[in-house]
Amino acid sequence: PILEEQPDRPLLLNLYGGALLGLGRLEAALPQLERAVELEPDYVPSRFNLAWCLYQLERHTEARTHVEHALKVQPTHRGAQTLLEAIKDATENE
Repeated sequence: PILEEQPDRPLLLNLYGGALLGLGRLEAALPQLERAVELEPDYVPSRFNLAWCLYQLERHTEARTHVEHALKVQPTHRGAQTLLEAIKDATENE
């Protein structure tokens, strides 16, 4: 209901997308996170969640783009650093 009332709030989209991601509902999370990033490109939590979702979907090239953007904005983000390493490992084995 709150997203219906305020569909263009990156924070809400990220929270909802993150919750769906946590439940393993990757395909449902993806458009929420993509919209959050579209609305606020430098909001690191949305970028990270989107990268994680794409990584889980084995869309490594796209995931890498988003995690690298997150690290440009916040170079010390430990989760993003770890995810980037996981993406690099996954793509070396493809």
